[in-house]
Amino acid sequence: MSSTMLSVPRPLPVLLLICLQVGCAMVAEDGKASRFSLPFARRNATEPVSPEFREARRIFGKNTEKNLLAWALYQEDQEQYAEAMKTYRDLSIGYPESIQPQLGIARVEAATGRTEQALSVLQKAAVAHPQNVDVQLQLMSLYASAEDWAQCLGTCEKVCQLAPNDQNARYQVGISMVRAGRIQDALPHLTFSVGRPAACYNVAWILHEQSRNADAIQWLQQALSEHPDRQTAERSRALLAELSGNAREPRGGRSEVAVSRESSSGVVQASAAADQGRVIRAGGPVEAPAWNGPATGTVRPARHSGPAAPAAPRLQP
Repeated sequence: MSSTMLSVPRPLPVLLLICLQVGCAMVAEDGKASRFSLPFARRNATEPVSPEFREARRIFGKNTEKNLLAWALYQEDQEQYAEAMKTYRDLSIGYPESIQPQLGIARVEAATGRTEQALSVLQKAAVAHPQNVDVQLQLMSLYASAEDWAQCLGTCEKVCQLAPNDQNARYQVGISMVRAGRIQDALPHLTFSVGRPAACYNVAWILHEQSRNADAIQWLQQALSEHPDRQTAERSRALLAELSGNAREPRGGRSEVAVSRESSSGVVQASAAADQGRVIRAGGPVEAPAWNGPATGTVRPARHSGPAAPAAPRLQP
């Protein structure tokens, strides 16, 4: 073989060289690609979070997720939706396995009128977390808000299968069923969560919201006949007095009731995140229920149990 013949590169050395170059594509701890990384590695690196999130992680360390979730919930309750969305998105990037940021994003989307986007987020979450009750509860509430009763009732069944002994879940199922017109099916769930008298009161309140005041009066009378606790009795009597005393006959001949929602309940609304209708909420054990006033529209989790203007959350360093 001639000594002047040029050597031809062999496939193995070339392959090793390529592998060595690819192996240098590294991502730093802060989520940024290192100076040795290749372009495709930079594209696949973790989506960047905000500077505020990095600073929170530096300050709070292992408590970052808990503290930022509390802060995002506070922003949401104060209707600071843009700020809440930013915090939830940071959390979803920083903690991709956590379901709570996704639920927060869906709530903000729904609160700002982006129902389709909220539904898309929740449906994806339901596929990824099929056993998560909170996902199903938010889906149920979203369907109820859209008056998609078939989907709502189907989700109610899933919730009951997943959490048959969860007081709050059963309460929300009962409320959704009443709104869907399935009162008798709703009663066992409401009775389980707040007791029979308060269940009757809740049914009456929703019927009153739906302008079915004659039916509401019957349910209020039923609530008073079930030996209610003092609070349920006072609210039932107050609403019954207004529905009975303020009735007037309009031109069409059908009785109507002009009544202020807030005055009839005698209780200030429970959360700053007000949406639609208002219902007494369960906040304590079944045998000694405690309420935080009429809730709002899409039934929210128990965390919304503070005053109308909740104090800022205490962060844990």
